[in-house]
Amino acid sequence: MILKKITFFLMFSLVFFNALGEEKPFELSLFSPDIQLNSPYDDISGIRLGGIYSENRNVSGLDVNLVASRTRGDFKGFSVLSFYDKTDGDFTGVRIPWWFFVSYNHVGGNFKGVQFGGLNIVERDFLGAQFGLLNINNGNSIGAQAGWVNLDHNFKGVRLGGLNMADSFVGGELGIANFNKYTRGVQLGLFNYTENLQGVQVGLLNMAANSELFEILPIVNFNLNF
Repeated sequence: MILKKITFFLMFSLVFFNALGEEKPFELSLFSPDIQLNSPYDDISGIRLGGIYSENRNVSGLDVNLVASRTRGDFKGFSVLSFYDKTDGDFTGVRIPWWFFVSYNHVGGNFKGVQFGGLNIVERDFLGAQFGLLNINNGNSIGAQAGWVNLDHNFKGVRLGGLNMADSFVGGELGIANFNKYTRGVQLGLFNYTENLQGVQVGLLNMAANSELFEILPIVNFNLNF
């Protein structure tokens, strides 16, 4: 009798936990987990449609949410509309909110693709194009970036912004104010500052600690010893 109960319990547990991790082709959610077709722990490969809040594990395909969504694992595909979009793992694809200025995008892993949003945050590496009011990339970034404020760790590519800041920048940037610890390339702005310049600054006021001319100069400053 006891053996039968143990066997039943083990079989039930196996079926239950396998069901939690199934890959489903379609998700329909009003408010996860209470009013949602599948479990938040299911993978979705196909289409996810959400109302107030949807949540799943790994998602690939088309993701359409009116208010908010969360992907616990990785996302691959096309995500549109929602104000709030959070991916705990990697994001590969395109993210376009339906109201640009008040949208929030957060990627806990790596990002590859194109991202639009009011506030964009990528915790690890970024590869692609990013457009937002405030862009924050905490890893290594390669590509193009446009925003009112751009805050990066290491960036290679082209940046356009009101305020551009980075620990290390390689490429060309245009902004009202550009502040980098290390700059290799061209800075164009009203105010340009870098501790280590390997390139050219063009602006109203240019500051480079290792300049070949003077540390502070109007119009043009440069260091071409690299």
